[in-house]
Amino acid sequence: MKVKIQVIIESDDGRVQGVEKVACLMLGTLTPEKLVLSLAEARGILQALQQSMRARQVGDYTAERINCPCCGKRGVQKGHHPILFRTLFGKLTLNSLRLHQCDCQPTTGKTFSLLAELLPQRTAPELLYLETKWCSLLSFGMTFDLLQEVLPIGDDLNVARLRNNLHKVAVRMEAELEDERQQFVENVPNSVPMNSMPDPAPPLAVALYGAYVHAAGLETRKENWFEVIVGKSITAASEGRYLAFVHNYDDWNRASQ
Repeated sequence: MKVKIQVIIESDDGRVQGVEKVACLMLGTLTPEKLVLSLAEARGILQALQQSMRARQVGDYTAERINCPCCGKRGVQKGHHPILFRTLFGKLTLNSLRLHQCDCQPTTGKTFSLLAELLPQRTAPELLYLETKWCSLLSFGMTFDLLQEVLPIGDDLNVARLRNNLHKVAVRMEAELEDERQQFVENVPNSVPMNSMPDPAPPLAVALYGAYVHAAGLETRKENWFEVIVGKSITAASEGRYLAFVHNYDDWNRASQ
């Protein structure tokens, strides 16, 4: 049995503008492996579907913006050039139209690229989010292996790119943060000088330790255990305080005894 997957593109008024083949699957004898889509089949379908949809969108975007937004004059074409855009489902090679600047507006450059202005970052935000998230939790090498195994990203992904993207996101987030506050004391009148404020408390050192306690005389050590966490705080004056608590205390076990 053969299964064909096609994309039917319609206009807003319902007219069919095109039919494109996305994938063709051969179904053989039913087995547990053939009952569902394999990861390779799913990745191929998503990649082909995305390529078909985005090519049509780029064409419509170019047709809408080929005229000058100020005077309405049709732009003079300089040529075309490809733009690579990285997404969750593989690289997109987009054909970007280059136009001469219109004479109705003073500009510094002579030409401009429609898609280059629309896509200054050549990585999709969702892919950049996943790269940044997993690089923050795992090593660069493990993140590379994970994304390569699950997503049809292609051969352009490497550890160096992951490291650079993570650095760019970190720099951008740092720039979005406000300046560090020099004073955190609020509701203090301006007439009160800072040197009249009380001295801060002495330094405090805190130590925590956790351990698992098992019951004795049982067949396995996995039965009847509980976690104990203890701690100690010491000030500069050597005054210590102690604390301890059980994390998974069970009232039902105590009542049954």
